[in-house]
Amino acid sequence: MKTSDSRDIVRRTLNFDSPARIPRQTWILPWAEKKHPGWVSRLRREYPDDIVPSPVVYKKTPSSVKSTRPACLSMSGDAALKIHRTG
Repeated sequence: MKTSDSRDIVRRTLNFDSPARIPRQTWILPWAEKKHPGWVSRLRREYPDDIVPSPVVYKKTPSSVKSTRPACLSMSGDAALKIHRTG
């Protein structure tokens, strides 16, 4: 069986193309990092993530964003979803 790099594993998974294994992404709690740094380091070294977060692109809020208030979805009487601002 050929070993694959992370990008290939994720791509094959998304294309339902039978990757060698499922992609990994560990979510390690800060508690574990504080209490068991050696184990967390070993886990990350032996089983690196295949799926990683994207880098932060915007240094400030883009001018296209009209409001900093959070948006909510709600159902109206006719069961259509509507977006409205809270606050």
